[in-house]
Amino acid sequence: MLRKILSKTKYFLIVVLVGVLVLTLFPTILDGGSAEQVQSFVTRFYVQCLGRQPDSEGLNEWVGRL
Repeated sequence: MLRKILSKTKYFLIVVLVGVLVLTLFPTILDGGSAEQVQSFVTRFYVQCLGRQPDSEGLNEWVGRL
């Protein structure tokens, strides 16, 4: 029983440690980027996936969400 608890605890601690390291070493994961970067991304998505330029209402909506 103790062995199972230690095994589960060990894996939990490993997951927590990896999470902390990722968030510490790569803080841009949580940062959505500048408004210009997000707008550029959304515009590229519209052009490449939808085959058209974004309308201003849709562009503003998605930039605000991201």
